[in-house]
Amino acid sequence: MSGGLDISGTAGFTGSVSTQADRIYMKDVVKSFNADTSSELSKLIETNKLSGQTVTKQALAAFVLGQTFRVKRFSQNEAWRTSETSGNKAMIQLNVQLNATQIAGTYKIWNIQDSACFICRPLAGIT
Repeated sequence: MSGGLDISGTAGFTGSVSTQADRIYMKDVVKSFNADTSSELSKLIETNKLSGQTVTKQALAAFVLGQTFRVKRFSQNEAWRTSETSGNKAMIQLNVQLNATQIAGTYKIWNIQDSACFICRPLAGIT
């Protein structure tokens, strides 16, 4: 229980947030990274060919460093995206639980002072 709500139904959510749509998205992203990497490497080789040069070790090292940065940036973005998606799914699940267990409306809890009248005194603490 959390805040009076049954949260036993949220275990599946916390155990695995990866849906089929998430897996398809990740595969598409990896494919696009591969395609971008191949394209950029081809451009590097072609540019050097046109100028009559071969690709140097330094140019390849710089290329790899750039790819490393892209992968790190992607990882950070995906970690953030997953965190945000998980939080949103948790809020949706908790909202469903709230709607299933609570009656819609405005609630007031009567708080009274010791000097309350005989009409208000019995209402103390009533929601």
